[in-house]
Amino acid sequence: MKQREIVIRRPFSFFFLAILFGASGLVVSKLSADGLTSDASSEVQVAMDSRYEGGNWWYRDGYYYLFASASQCCKGPLSGYGVFVGRATTPAGPYLDAQGVSMMAINVGGTPVLKMNGNSVVGPGGNVIFRDESGRTYILYHGIVSSNPYYTGDVGYTARPGFIDAIDSVNGWPVARGGFRPSDQSAPQPLPIAQPGGTSSYVSVLATPDTPHTAIGALSDSFNSTALSSQWSYIHGQPPYAMTGGSYAVQTVYDFSYALANGPLLTESAPAGDYMVETKLTFDLPVIGANADYAQAGLLLYGDNENYVRLDVYSNGDTRQVEFVKSETPPAPGYPTWGTTDLGPPSLANQVNVWLRIVRRNVNGQQNYTAYSSAHGVTWIQSGTWVDDLGSREKICLYAGNPPGFTASFDYVTVSTLQ
Repeated sequence: MKQREIVIRRPFSFFFLAILFGASGLVVSKLSADGLTSDASSEVQVAMDSRYEGGNWWYRDGYYYLFASASQCCKGPLSGYGVFVGRATTPAGPYLDAQGVSMMAINVGGTPVLKMNGNSVVGPGGNVIFRDESGRTYILYHGIVSSNPYYTGDVGYTARPGFIDAIDSVNGWPVARGGFRPSDQSAPQPLPIAQPGGTSSYVSVLATPDTPHTAIGALSDSFNSTALSSQWSYIHGQPPYAMTGGSYAVQTVYDFSYALANGPLLTESAPAGDYMVETKLTFDLPVIGANADYAQAGLLLYGDNENYVRLDVYSNGDTRQVEFVKSETPPAPGYPTWGTTDLGPPSLANQVNVWLRIVRRNVNGQQNYTAYSSAHGVTWIQSGTWVDDLGSREKICLYAGNPPGFTASFDYVTVSTLQ
């Protein structure tokens, strides 16, 4: 169980000791004056189970920022660990993200601070926030070198060396390296200043999000017809579906594959160059309760049954979350076949709504796949980037699966060139 201890300073000239702990959800508890015992009656959960662990506090400009890690820390080159943040005016929360969603909500809030960016570092997570002698703020974390993910002679035992990157503020919210996220040899991070009076050589440059340029009409579809366009076909059979005159509504079908790509897929060709694919998805999952585990639907970029990336909304225990999955043929025995990283929250009304985007860019001869999600189709939250090469066989797919009995309605698919 991971834990942090901190002196929480509050207004009105008093303070108390508190401990933040948890490996499946995070809890705050008041400590005794000597810091040796905790008051069980004061415990309050501040970050959702089925998502967060490894919490750390940072106090700035009247807010307590709760940094917490999520997803898979230790899955070798397919580790999708990352750091999210929410803030509150008291140590006991509630901690809200930049969209105003609580880290304790069913749709699980949390604004990404540190995620994979497609360079040599995967699974960046765990965190300590500190300030160097020049006054600049940094995040200390562990990551995985994708080309050397395991300890020598022990495939499966993930090696997680330490990394440091500067923290910048964007609209009042902390992000690692201006939103560019982990540094490596291709973009080195200047060292923190260890001596008083030193001057930082770090220069803040803010990343810009991917944006669409021109829609590719032959690959885009508003689903306004009563029949599917000829651009679409199925692999793995045809699931029950309906054209509602404004959406493609497909029933979930059980998929016996743990990585979930053997179920029926509605597919079309992917463009040859860089592109963005976007959809709006309404999914009739119950908005409360834990009786729909792993029902999911979303976008899938398909190479074959073992090699693909998938962006979906799914039910995980008592939560409804968005994830970005990479599946691959393992390069050697003992390597994992799939990994996942988390995104921002969907919206909840009487069912689940989410907008999904995947961006494919060629970067130095490699295909980078970056996921975005939105709760309302206006503000997009960028997630991690998986590096993969699905090649000329790549297809754009819509997917719904596990367990049967739910309906996923896709309002449109828009495929665009990039700015």
